[in-house]
Amino acid sequence: MEARGPVWFILVYGVLGWGLTTGVLFAWVLSWEEGRSFLGALPLTLVFFPLGGLLWGFLMWRWLRATWARQDREDRAREPGPSRDPSGGEGPSADA
Repeated sequence: MEARGPVWFILVYGVLGWGLTTGVLFAWVLSWEEGRSFLGALPLTLVFFPLGGLLWGFLMWRWLRATWARQDREDRAREPGPSRDPSGGEGPSADA
């Protein structure tokens, strides 16, 4: 996901994944609950929910990037390095 970039993520997961799916489901709920025509409700929902999907995708991208960055920092902090060597040395010496 991260390698494909934010535009791909927002379009696929936000607009297509959240926006279109939610728009179709909402049109179905309107037709079932309020007796509206499914095809009559569909155009309106397929305009507004994908726009909401842009926002949803953008916010999720930012949240995931922050989560990945935090996880990377935690992983790097756990990696042993010269300053974290339990023996107190700086690594292999030249005269060993």
